[in-house]
Amino acid sequence: MDKEKLSFFKNRLDEEKITLENLVKRMKNPQGIGFSKEYSTELSSYDNHPADLGTDMFMMEQDKGLINKLEDTIYEIEISKENLANGNYGLCNSCGEKIDEERLKLIPYLKLCIECSNEKISLGERE
Repeated sequence: MDKEKLSFFKNRLDEEKITLENLVKRMKNPQGIGFSKEYSTELSSYDNHPADLGTDMFMMEQDKGLINKLEDTIYEIEISKENLANGNYGLCNSCGEKIDEERLKLIPYLKLCIECSNEKISLGERE
């Protein structure tokens, strides 16, 4: 990759990381967009129906799962930035071929080319 493309992808990775970090920060903030903080400050569960408590617990766990996924993506971005610095950016982790630049423009932290991605077996297809 030439320097101009490397610079472009570095900027894309930085933008993506900032966006995700801001989203995680807002979700962890009690006044943010997350559900869990809003309902975990109830003084008593006496006035709530048991089903409401179950819904609250489900929503808190869902928020935690989403935050974990976002933090995993931030980690993948960091790895991609390291690969960019050492010259391995844009190479498939499975076969070593170049990942299509159009795919990298959409998701700059991709680790698999389209062929290897299509070959990967999803959890739902396993026996």
